[in-house]
Amino acid sequence: MKTPKHKKNEESPLYIQIGRELEEKIKSSCLEKISETILMKEYGISRNTAFRTLNLLQEKGWVKRINGKGTFPVPGNKKNFVTINLLLENSFFMNIMSGGALSILYVIQGILKCPLASNVNTRILLVKEGTDEEKRNIAVSLGPGNGLVMFGGSFSKSMVSLCREQKIPYISYAPGNSDWNFIAPDNYNYSLKACSYMIKNSGRKKIAFVSTNHTGEWVEERFRGYHDALKKNKLPFVSDLVINMDDTRFGAEKLETLLKEKKIDAIFTAHYFPVPRMMEIIRMLKMKIPEELSVFVYDDMLELLRNEKISAIRTNFQAIGEKLCAALTGMIENGFRDDIRILADDELVLRGSE
Repeated sequence: MKTPKHKKNEESPLYIQIGRELEEKIKSSCLEKISETILMKEYGISRNTAFRTLNLLQEKGWVKRINGKGTFPVPGNKKNFVTINLLLENSFFMNIMSGGALSILYVIQGILKCPLASNVNTRILLVKEGTDEEKRNIAVSLGPGNGLVMFGGSFSKSMVSLCREQKIPYISYAPGNSDWNFIAPDNYNYSLKACSYMIKNSGRKKIAFVSTNHTGEWVEERFRGYHDALKKNKLPFVSDLVINMDDTRFGAEKLETLLKEKKIDAIFTAHYFPVPRMMEIIRMLKMKIPEELSVFVYDDMLELLRNEKISAIRTNFQAIGEKLCAALTGMIENGFRDDIRILADDELVLRGSE
């Protein structure tokens, strides 16, 4: 029985380490036969580890399985398709499935509807929260023809560093201030445009910024656009007009008080989550839109916005997904790149409430 060159203190699992060794043997045509039984005997491993090793080699194109005949090495590894792996944390995935992250769902739909999709195999890779080691193991197990898509909180700088180090094709759906491969809505510029429009076209001077968290990774750029719109139009920034409407009552009560006291004549809402509660307050106070109050919302996703004739910033998430798919596929086929920075144009939807 062979004692493999696998160290217990290595970060990669045993099946990945063995898989790497077998890849080199297949490349040099030193391996004529392969099976779970052979691997168990050769490496002294369990059937489960042998099974995972063969699965990995198959995914990477180094072996092919033929029903009734067995598993055979593929020295040329001529995969005629690419695989896009979507890396998602479990809770983030459940949030998408329950409708709590509609934008991500639409981006994924765009990936699936990309004109290149006929040559693309898309997989969702689920990982537990905070498990960088598991994410790293997934990344290093990817072989030729594989690329990695990372969404928001499901990745970290350490993952990006690993992709750069291993030359793993990757791209992220992440805010536009990131210093790694990304595609994103142009959060900053369209927030700047929306707030400037309210100031110049509607004469509003007391604009509140409403969100659930103005320091969140997406909202931060929108907050910066709001702040700079005030500055460019020579209006003061008033910290008291920044309202976080989270699950507590404090934010809603603060907004209600400021509206009653006429300290707000416009609202820029950084995303659609607070909109239903915000509209309840406005209706309760019997305030007229746009006569008494201008309202602009980031992301034109809710039917409520159209019913209330609220102006919005509309993001074409499907187009973003298609661009993401095209960029990553190009990298998989033509070589690793680390200079992809794509800001997708949004659209101002004016419904008279601005």
